[in-house]
Amino acid sequence: MRKGMILWLALFLLAAVASADAAVISRSLQAQLDGMATGERIEALANFNTQADLMTLDRQLKQERATLAERNRRVIEALQETATRTQPEMVAYLDNLKSQGLINDYKMFWILNMFWVDASKAGIEALASHRLFNP
Repeated sequence: MRKGMILWLALFLLAAVASADAAVISRSLQAQLDGMATGERIEALANFNTQADLMTLDRQLKQERATLAERNRRVIEALQETATRTQPEMVAYLDNLKSQGLINDYKMFWILNMFWVDASKAGIEALASHRLFNP
């Protein structure tokens, strides 16, 4: 098994719950974290709670009888706008965790408004306890 275990996870935020400031670690990720040795790293994906409202956009584009090219352009713009609005605070936080040695690396993705992280157990726990963005 490689040094950094790969795990597709859910660090989903729960906006409608009182504890919405913290993320929820999936059971499978928590099981991996519980079995990790000191200094071991894990790779994980985390979704932002805020996502582009593609359902509403789809209805609007159908009403407008938008061409395929127009639909493609507007969907991409909506996805990129959502990421641009929600990700900068997390980038600053991830840079801080990186400077502390809690994470090795990260990459942001606009297409699903999520990020990948290579982190220690403490790094994942720090991410889970941090408010990922201000809605």
